[in-house]
Amino acid sequence: MVASTDEEREEGLSQETYLPLDSGMLFVYSEPQEEIGYTMEDTGIPLDIIFINEECEVISVHTMKPYSETPVFENNVMYVLEVNPCSGIEPGDLLELEFEEDKEAEA
Repeated sequence: MVASTDEEREEGLSQETYLPLDSGMLFVYSEPQEEIGYTMEDTGIPLDIIFINEECEVISVHTMKPYSETPVFENNVMYVLEVNPCSGIEPGDLLELEFEEDKEAEA
């Protein structure tokens, strides 16, 4: 799942009650975000929130509990990946991100 609009990023995985293994949601921004914060206040499943820079390098990983209102912040973020906890992804990892661009943006 890819969230590339404000509405998609706002909803995120908040409606999910289960996340299959090896799946998640990639939040895509059109340019690096100087500072960005995420919470779990509307999300009922535990997640790893992974902040990624423009070079697809993992900046930080935060294991979050359901409905936590405590935000996590990071700087210079181009992508955020939400996956099941204990993903094994660590800061410094380089990720290969593959996703389809918004078809309407191409038209």
